[in-house]
Amino acid sequence: MNPTKSLLDFGNFFLNGLFNLINQTSFSDVLCGCKAFYKSDLNNGLPISAGFDIDVEVATKLVSENNTIKEIPISYKRRSQMEGKKLKLTDGWKILKRILFTSL
Repeated sequence: MNPTKSLLDFGNFFLNGLFNLINQTSFSDVLCGCKAFYKSDLNNGLPISAGFDIDVEVATKLVSENNTIKEIPISYKRRSQMEGKKLKLTDGWKILKRILFTSL
């Protein structure tokens, strides 16, 4: 078993669970990177994140502004590091800080 993949899977599970707990949501994968919304749905301005933490920033804004959110099941295969996965452990820390910062 690939230890990097296991760590990334655990990180995704943890961050997704924390996001759902704090925001009282039940997203399957808030970090999937696939979202569609109207710009006008972001009443508090455009996202300020420039990295992978943009997923949780946008989701938090949409949830906090009481927008109707629907999850559409998609199929995708996560890329490995060899296939070009760019997510690093430091991105996990940024995502964690963004979850905590935007939820306060």
